[in-house]
Amino acid sequence: MLAALLPLLLFQSSDLTATAAKAQAFLDKGDAMAAVKILEDAGAVNSKNTQALTVLGVAQLRRTEALIAAGKLRGLQINDGFLEAAWTLEAAVNAGGATPQAYVQWSEALLNGGDYKNALKATENGLRAHPENEAVRLQKSRILVTEAARYEGLGKTKKRDTTWKEAEDLLQDAVKFNEKSVTPCIKLGELKRLQFAATQNASDAKDAQKAWGMALNRNADAVNLSSMVQWLRSDAIPLLDGLIKEKGVDPTLVWYQGYAAYLEWPRNWADVRRYFELVLELNPQQTDVWYFLADAAMTEGVRLNDDGEEKKSSNAFLYSAKGWANYFNDFGPNYRARVQAGTDRGKQVVEQMKWLAGKAVARRKSESALTLLYWSSTVMPKDVEVWNNIALLERDFGTPSKALHAYERAGEVSPNDPQILNDWAVILHYYLKKEDEKALKLYADAILLAEELLGSGDLPVEDTARIETALRDSRNNLKRLKKGIRKN
Repeated sequence: MLAALLPLLLFQSSDLTATAAKAQAFLDKGDAMAAVKILEDAGAVNSKNTQALTVLGVAQLRRTEALIAAGKLRGLQINDGFLEAAWTLEAAVNAGGATPQAYVQWSEALLNGGDYKNALKATENGLRAHPENEAVRLQKSRILVTEAARYEGLGKTKKRDTTWKEAEDLLQDAVKFNEKSVTPCIKLGELKRLQFAATQNASDAKDAQKAWGMALNRNADAVNLSSMVQWLRSDAIPLLDGLIKEKGVDPTLVWYQGYAAYLEWPRNWADVRRYFELVLELNPQQTDVWYFLADAAMTEGVRLNDDGEEKKSSNAFLYSAKGWANYFNDFGPNYRARVQAGTDRGKQVVEQMKWLAGKAVARRKSESALTLLYWSSTVMPKDVEVWNNIALLERDFGTPSKALHAYERAGEVSPNDPQILNDWAVILHYYLKKEDEKALKLYADAILLAEELLGSGDLPVEDTARIETALRDSRNNLKRLKKGIRKN
């Protein structure tokens, strides 16, 4: 009887292996749902086929992640999804002959399901089966780092340090096992930087820099420089110097140096300026650097102002205004979309741009000021101050038709402001010398509104002088227009 069943079992195992290959193809295309379905339909769940169970477990893991991203799993459903994948991958391991990746994914599913203890045990089982495997070793170190962060949150610094040490030993071994691999070096660098963030021990920062330097020496092309810079900040600059020495001056490498200086805190403005201005010298088309220059100059201006360095502070603010203007010339719409994601953020940025525009005007840099204000008008189109300031600058620039448009927009936003109505009429009356009837009505409306405001007794003290001036000017201008006087 057993002999009769053996060919059937072999056929089933072979069939499942072929199905696993098909499921893997779906998984490679990102279709975890299809991969799960064909394996479950083929009976992989109750089989002893290691390959089929491994592919099914990974597919269940990816399916759970996809459902979470789509908002279709919540609460305990999330844990159930991850733990289902973990159970399947455990079955794959128990079936015998599991690959290192099966142990890694088993551990990952347990970790995502909140079972840290068994996630760690899964990697320990993996290392017993594959003692020198890098992926399993890195997964175990990752879990230990996660545990260390938990201990830190609980204030258990001794357990945190012990766990960090265990993770570091694993990574050091991984670095030694494969002298060509970059990933263990990078993970070691990340760990040492995490330790530095918690302890501010300079030796940890130095070790992090050394680990990333080792990764660059092994294979610089395999190192994500953006990630390196974000982790190391200004400590990445010497490493980038080494790459520049080897490969020659390259605007992209210099850009990363500027970005490293920008991310450091407190910032070194001189370094940020030096590197990013060199990028522009090497590649004038790389105008995205103006964002970093403008933002860093603003920070520097605030610092200098706090230190009582008024002249230097003014220069930094002027540089910031120029930088933002240059950035908006090329990336204004993109940045507008970013700040409009939150209304409060948009208001904050516009207030900053209005303030910088005022600084630029004070230093006779009205062109930069106009660029900042026009950009601000696209973010906050109902900010009457923005339109009023644009109108004033366009008038001073000798472009009254543009000033008229700005006053029209200001009038739409604030139709009951006597000062705006008067200034709007002034453009028609003295500058464009047209639409007299419109100007007469604007003056008359301004007078009426000003009189009502001043007579109401509700006008704030800080606005009284402005409205009184608007009333006086509107009356005088109305008389002059009726007399045909065009000279202001």
